[in-house]
Amino acid sequence: MSLDLPLITIKKLAIESGYSEFALRSKIARGDFAEGIHFIKAPDGRIHFIVKGYLSWLESSHIEKGFKSPSTGITRDIAPPSPSHQPKTTLNTQVN
Repeated sequence: MSLDLPLITIKKLAIESGYSEFALRSKIARGDFAEGIHFIKAPDGRIHFIVKGYLSWLESSHIEKGFKSPSTGITRDIAPPSPSHQPKTTLNTQVN
């Protein structure tokens, strides 16, 4: 994706990203993309994506899973480590 422009239309993002315009609009409706962070609306209602915001969203899925960021090379773990798999302890109670 080209970083030549700070803003691109939803149509251009669909071409560049591989997401359909419908999918991008669905992500806006679901709240996956926040206005002012990932996109802005022009006075006529046309949606323009903020390229840096979109790329940040795209990389966030890797950071949340503890993957290395391709842009910084830093690995981040957001979720706590999973507990070790220990056998469950059962109590033996007898009813007389």
